[in-house]
Amino acid sequence: MKRLAVHLLSGEHAAGLRVVRPELDADAYIACAQAAREAGTDYEYAILDGNRLVGVCRLHNVESTPEVRVWTAEPGRGDEKFATALMLELAFTNLQLSTVGGLTRAEWASRRADEARAELHPALRAVLDAELAAGNEVAEQSADWPEPGSVFVRMREPFRARIEPVPDGVVFSELDDPHWWKAEYATGRPRHVIAC
Repeated sequence: MKRLAVHLLSGEHAAGLRVVRPELDADAYIACAQAAREAGTDYEYAILDGNRLVGVCRLHNVESTPEVRVWTAEPGRGDEKFATALMLELAFTNLQLSTVGGLTRAEWASRRADEARAELHPALRAVLDAELAAGNEVAEQSADWPEPGSVFVRMREPFRARIEPVPDGVVFSELDDPHWWKAEYATGRPRHVIAC
């Protein structure tokens, strides 16, 4: 399984950075990125696969016309989608921007909900729909975790809609685990989970 991560730019990424902005040496590139982040105008990160730099992603022009820019070493691997999703999360959730590259926050939230619904076990779709109708949002989603074939959806807020009775094949649990989540609706194998 591919393990991508996004990290602040540092000197370790020097060789790859020359490809992205050849007019700057790596130290100048990193200094520009850090100054822009401190000014709150641009947020630039390295995309790593293990210890290998595979791209750079940037939330650009934050104060005027925000947009996401992504460069990857190997187009088609899915790195662009991964990085874009993280940059949009930063823009809409952390920075509370209303629009990025023509995409509104409401459109972004709706797309995330549609993607989660499409992959989710049919018995859990009613739970997701009830939460969305109650004003909750999808905060994150992933496939093949916690096991191959699984789908995981985490809601942004604690559950707002209490589903009674719980759909057949679904178990509701209140975990109240500060390391994981408060509660979940889950199916058997492969395990599909909606958590909050």
